[in-house]
Amino acid sequence: MSQELVIRSPQSKEFQAIRRLRYEILDQDKGMELKTISRTDDMPATVHMAAFINSEVVCTIRLNPLEDDPAVYLVRRMATSINYQGQGIGAKVLRAAEAEAIRRGAKGFVLDAREKAVAFYARAGYWPTGQRPIHAGDVNITMVKSAPGINQDFHPPISIKSVVFEDNRVWLRRNEFNKWELPGGRLENGEQPVETIIRELNEELGIEASVERLLDTTVWYKNWGKNHEIMIISYLCRLKRCVGGVEHIGEAGPAEFRTFALDELADLDLPEPYRRAISLSKKAA
Repeated sequence: MSQELVIRSPQSKEFQAIRRLRYEILDQDKGMELKTISRTDDMPATVHMAAFINSEVVCTIRLNPLEDDPAVYLVRRMATSINYQGQGIGAKVLRAAEAEAIRRGAKGFVLDAREKAVAFYARAGYWPTGQRPIHAGDVNITMVKSAPGINQDFHPPISIKSVVFEDNRVWLRRNEFNKWELPGGRLENGEQPVETIIRELNEELGIEASVERLLDTTVWYKNWGKNHEIMIISYLCRLKRCVGGVEHIGEAGPAEFRTFALDELADLDLPEPYRRAISLSKKAA
């Protein structure tokens, strides 16, 4: 049977299936109960959008205007069926929901992204503005987007970096601009940030590492190099074991990796986003 994808505003009779999908993807692993109704769901100003394949709901999202600023819409409760994740359906549903909100007068959007969803929203043009604690010591990343940016074909490069210590010394790499930076690299299509940093640490330092926690998400405006605007997502990682050697020739040319004691960092040409991540790692220890 062919699979026909349809994206539209759901009908009232379809909300039971939508709430079930939200529960399975967003709430079930937290031990929460299935909610049969939501006050926000029933607000007339709320934008609902969903994707259907052969009449089955496979993705859903909800946008509602903020009470104190109705021109800004809060993006919430996005859920995609496990069987259809990674196929671009979520991005299509998000764009459709944004377009409907703009038709209703939206000037901007805001959301609190789960850690694993940051890269998805960054590719859709959302920018981080900070982070706030949530349950179990985790954090959500607050991200924003202005309505005029909806139709712009601009996606900032996303760099995934790691603060990793060995014998109480932090690993750094000297780049082609003679500046020191954290190990890591570009987020590849289809990768989650955690997958990227584990791969990069293996390739660059020859180590097997585990990700301890998210440290920082920031947009860096720099005045050198190819990309002047870049999103940096930094993690604290723990070295588990060495599985190879340190890389000497990387994608950008010769690579130099060294470890430094923390009191040696003051004299290095180390950009602020990386200093900040290292500082946050000390607080997290």
